Amino acid sequence: MHVRAVVLGGYGLIGAACVRGLQGAGFAVTGIGRSARAARRSGLAVDWIVADIGRMPVSAWRDALKGADVVVNAAGALQDGARDDLFGVHVTAVERMAAALAGTETRVVQISAAGVRADAPSAFFATKARGDAALMGSGLDWVILRPVLVLAPSAYGGTALLRAAASLPGVAPRVMSEARVQCVFVDDLAGAVVAAATGRVAGGTVADLTETGVRSLPDTILALRAWLGWAPPRFLLPVPRAALRLVTAAADIVGRLGWRSPLRRNAVAALEAGVTGDPGPWAAAGGPPCRGLDQILASMPATLQDRWFARAW
Repeated sequence: MHVRAVVLGGYGLIGAACVRGLQGAGFAVTGIGRSARAARRSGLAVDWIVADIGRMPVSAWRDALKGADVVVNAAGALQDGARDDLFGVHVTAVERMAAALAGTETRVVQISAAGVRADAPSAFFATKARGDAALMGSGLDWVILRPVLVLAPSAYGGTALLRAAASLPGVAPRVMSEARVQCVFVDDLAGAVVAAATGRVAGGTVADLTETGVRSLPDTILALRAWLGWAPPRFLLPVPRAALRLVTAAADIVGRLGWRSPLRRNAVAALEAGVTGDPGPWAAAGGPPCRGLDQILASMPATLQDRWFARAW
């Protein structure tokens, strides 16, 4: 029997993987996103509702989610800007969605982020935490998944930046050496969403999605360099914090004009603080294990296009 799933942010990197995973599991999927053009370009064979979820009234949510067995929230923004409102996407949307679903048995699968907390200095983590709290207090049937750094065949945002850093000719940047990083493959994230959507994971589960291994940010960059097929660097180039601050300040200014640079303050601060999680709760919930970095890279061999993109970026 086909059941209906609605995926918020369905044409994004994570959302699109969730759509494909849910379709493979037999769900009839509807996507929600604010750009009709991006929805068309996604190539996904789903029905689309074009709407800005940060501004949708509860009545519109009721119409959009009517008859849904599962709602997957894969929508998100990294930083406030000309096109993005963190509070609207991460908090207001969740509160209104929950109000629209009150009294239903719809399962909500919330894709949050590892490391979120209400008192986080980063607005990204703080608003994500507030949205999670709103869902947890809603009385609905929910599962909250908190992935670490998501890797996928397609590069976007921070992962595009890391690929570019890994592709510098003859040199590798030695930046944020104390930062620790863990990764999760986008297919494993989508698999976790399917496990939650089909009831293989109990309601009320809050779990990080992460590999068991952990490494420094520079070592992560070196691993990506080897994956891309570049020769080992001839030397390491230390990047002073002051220089990084200047770059993020410039990126923030450009971000207010509409370009979502991965060098904006929130992205860099998140990497600097470390992107790590605990795989224990997910394993205890019966979730399938997430692949380690070596397995992730082996499962998506780098192509000539990957190398061109990384160098050009």
